[in-house]
Amino acid sequence: MAIFVLAWTLLSAPGSATPAQDVPKSIQKPIQHEVSVVLHLVQVYVMDKKGVPVPDLVKSDFVVTDNGSPVDITEFEVRTISAPAIEPGAVRPGEAPAPAAARPPQAGGDSAARGPGMSRKFVLFFDFAFNNPRGVKKAKEAALHFLDKEVRPGDELALMSYSLTRGLSINEFLTADHAKVRQALELVDAGKVAGRAESLEQEYWLAGFEDRSATGGQTSTAGSSTQPSMERSEANLRWRRQESKDQARNFIHKLTTLAQALRYVPGQKHLLLFSHGIAGSLMYMHQEVGSTRTPINVGDYVLRTDYETMLKELSSANCQIFSFDTRESAKVPSLFDYDEQTFGLTRGAGRFMFTTGGVSQNPDLFFKNEDFTGLYPLTKLAKDTGGIYYGNINEYERNLGRLETMTGAFYVLGYPVNETWDGRFHEITVDVKRKDLKVSAPRGFYNPVPFKDMSALEQEFALFDLALSDRPVLQAPLEADMTALAAPFGPDMNLGYVTRLPAGTVAGLAGPKVEIVSFAFDEHEDLADLRRAVQDLSGFRDKDVIYASGGSLKPGAYRCRVVARNLDTGRAAVAACRIFVPPAPAAGLHLHSILFLNPGSGPDYLEGVGQAGRRASDASTSWASLYTFDRSLFTPAVGPIAADTARLFCAVPCSVGGIDEPLIGLRAFLVDMRTGARTAVPITLHDKVVWGDLFVQSVELALPGPGPGTYTLYLRAEEKTTKAEAHISAELVLR
Repeated sequence: MAIFVLAWTLLSAPGSATPAQDVPKSIQKPIQHEVSVVLHLVQVYVMDKKGVPVPDLVKSDFVVTDNGSPVDITEFEVRTISAPAIEPGAVRPGEAPAPAAARPPQAGGDSAARGPGMSRKFVLFFDFAFNNPRGVKKAKEAALHFLDKEVRPGDELALMSYSLTRGLSINEFLTADHAKVRQALELVDAGKVAGRAESLEQEYWLAGFEDRSATGGQTSTAGSSTQPSMERSEANLRWRRQESKDQARNFIHKLTTLAQALRYVPGQKHLLLFSHGIAGSLMYMHQEVGSTRTPINVGDYVLRTDYETMLKELSSANCQIFSFDTRESAKVPSLFDYDEQTFGLTRGAGRFMFTTGGVSQNPDLFFKNEDFTGLYPLTKLAKDTGGIYYGNINEYERNLGRLETMTGAFYVLGYPVNETWDGRFHEITVDVKRKDLKVSAPRGFYNPVPFKDMSALEQEFALFDLALSDRPVLQAPLEADMTALAAPFGPDMNLGYVTRLPAGTVAGLAGPKVEIVSFAFDEHEDLADLRRAVQDLSGFRDKDVIYASGGSLKPGAYRCRVVARNLDTGRAAVAACRIFVPPAPAAGLHLHSILFLNPGSGPDYLEGVGQAGRRASDASTSWASLYTFDRSLFTPAVGPIAADTARLFCAVPCSVGGIDEPLIGLRAFLVDMRTGARTAVPITLHDKVVWGDLFVQSVELALPGPGPGTYTLYLRAEEKTTKAEAHISAELVLR
């Protein structure tokens, strides 16, 4: 699973949260600062008294205001979700269908089609800090059930988690590829559960009850009958309770920063939180147990303030929290729990069931007091964000069914707004004229801000969107192509990334600070390699650019991705490919990745970072030192190739360890990936450059005019003397 641990330490201090924001139409800043009219979309759920969606409203039933002023709804769409697939809602009588413009506005004003309107978005959030192993196991069962039974094609899902050791992790970003989410979910490990803040909170107040019971209301630090005095001393428990507060504060701050980043994801987000919750007595007022003479504890003001800020941020980001309380799964009481918790808590007095105090104890016993559990914080979290609290995780099938039903139909309303880059808030109200209906709609949104004015967290979140999403939600990336080359470039480099940025893309990215980040994800979607460099593209506006970097990976299959992003405007280009890295070649004949070449020159070349931060242009780590070709005659053919290409050139590295004076013959053929048809390809061998036990053969292929399509090119090599054989394949896309 592609896990990014977000080390957002800059926002870990109390009071560091930024003002609440909501979904802007774009996270990019145009080069000019003109005001433009854009379409703002609002995702609205309407339910009856029973919580069942009402899908038969028409545009005239809705009344929308923006900052108190009524607006004209120019776009209207009904979305109904039904198994086994999303069915576009029928256009109501008298209503025009939503045109192509009714789509989430794209970054930088790009309104390229990315699918109709909005989709349902669910975030599965596992809290390992305030949880228990049984609770995590049951939560995992619930999440898998949700994927198998409730999620529909087209729904976008994300998997996130929080633990004391790893912090906040994005295990899988929002994607419509549910198989990726399931793969990540299968790896969720109950062993990550850490932090017993709720249990410690109970222990802390229980110790206070024992102390006062034994001393007539006066605090005592004497030892307990059930635990050593050192562990149960009030000083030790106070220290441990403060540690629990620190854990709670870290969790709150990380969830706050997540909410701030989710502002930029269009539409409503339904966050399914699997957790015990933070103990309510840490934050909110309660009466300490044991006696009516004990004072009322008002909780921790700073922690409570942070929690309230988090609720506002989540609500402003249009995140509805559906809290699934996992405590029920851990309730396996001992046979003697009642006696122990009721009568065995005094020191020195023993069981006092036959005393007046024992007979007349308050029936609201400590182990039943919900003030010391996460019930109230979880309930408030759901209520304040427009979600629902589900109190028994064991009933997840029924509760998840209700959630799916509740979100089974929604409306997309669109109206024009003046897009300005000032970050001002638009307060939205959505009402319906029909009575007795409940409306769930965003509270509002903020105008976009220039990318360079965003926080580091928000910029990083946008990078994750580009790196992890097949269809980024924050912008439509510019065009780019890449190929990955697996070959023995040197002792510490076996992979080369070659990316082509067309002239038009370079013009959109050009600037003094353009970061280019290459990622490699292994078969489990774990991040295996990341390389980052900052380049100056100011002088490359009118030319294609070939950018190359290198890395070192273990043998295996990888999914590679490159993100090029202007650090001033946020405009980005994305390219992706797949590669298999074989084991290091032993003695004998081996072929390595094919680099296709087109006749002609023109692009500029930039070298990125190779192994251990060295420049890829270093002789021992440069891809160009192995794939030698005359740059005045040829250009790397990265991406699709013209379908009418008659002659295709390529460079093919060959390892010939242990073979003296090798004589290599090559054969080639194409396989149509659509039909499976196989066609022989005439081949001509040209120059050969020798590098010790490795040489690079220049090859010319006479393509048989197969037409547009996706093909696999196979090369087979045979050494004439030893009869050793080797083969290699590469994808060839003709357009």
